[in-house]
Amino acid sequence: MIEYSLEPVQNLVSNSVNTLSPFSPRIWTEDQARTRRHTPMVHANTPWHPEDALWIEVPEYAWASVPGDEHNDSPFFYGREIGLKKMFKVRYRVQELPQWKNRPDGGVELDTPLEGGYIVHFKVIPRDRMIEVRFGLTNNSQNPLRKIRCQLCIMSHRVECLTERWPTSSKMLADGDVISWDGAGQELSWLDKYHDRQTGQFSRSCLFLASLKGYRAREYILPHLPHADLMWLDRTVDVPAIAKEDTAKKNRYLVVYSPFGRNTFYNVLFPCFHADPYMNQIKPCETRWTISYFMLFEGDIQEFLVALNDLHPGLQREEGILE
Repeated sequence: MIEYSLEPVQNLVSNSVNTLSPFSPRIWTEDQARTRRHTPMVHANTPWHPEDALWIEVPEYAWASVPGDEHNDSPFFYGREIGLKKMFKVRYRVQELPQWKNRPDGGVELDTPLEGGYIVHFKVIPRDRMIEVRFGLTNNSQNPLRKIRCQLCIMSHRVECLTERWPTSSKMLADGDVISWDGAGQELSWLDKYHDRQTGQFSRSCLFLASLKGYRAREYILPHLPHADLMWLDRTVDVPAIAKEDTAKKNRYLVVYSPFGRNTFYNVLFPCFHADPYMNQIKPCETRWTISYFMLFEGDIQEFLVALNDLHPGLQREEGILE
């Protein structure tokens, strides 16, 4: 039993700030994901249009540091065996192909045993106007796991909030104000060589990252970009949440928030956006969890993010939740 109150975020989403009527997303799995992608995937519908659906990779990648492991920069875990052929080799292979199981609450869950005595767990649960994703990891090894991060990727399948790829439609809270990357005064002309203005498409991934206060990344460099396709926000953000605005209808947003997050992340290519969860440590014989929220929202985003920031200190966890 996870001892952690979910009510504050649920109440925030359900209160009068959100103009959407109560709506419980329908969750279903992608049966053909193994032949097309390298990770397990779930779909969820939205209340905005009958054909709208979200793609959520659960997970895209996971990383962890193991004492004595010389390859900590390589992923700890990919979602599926096919991922071993992509980019670089994982350190702990999947022992059997993951199989989603249906939950009585309309959600799905997944338990994936890895080599080395580890088990990765996911629960995807529909709530009122939001989707809750729990990431857990059981450490049955003799060594502690450190610096655990799980990358949860949300993308669009005909959802208007995610069809506009330019990064200015992604909103964050910094020093109490809602900003975007160009709203912070940063130059975005470097994107032009990757961007087709006629189609709105990008030819490659261009990454935008914003660090939470207290977690500024070591590779953060200004005013020069550390890479040609990567930009760090020149301000820290107040809360690990990022809102993607629907340019077709103002005040309609998808919001990703993790109480366990340390940054937000946006990629213009797909596009996709993240507030990925972290845990500092999992001791031997422990199982620890994080919780992330994917919220459907219509209303004043300033008021919503300020209220979320007020809740955050009581929800933030660096060690995860002990099962």
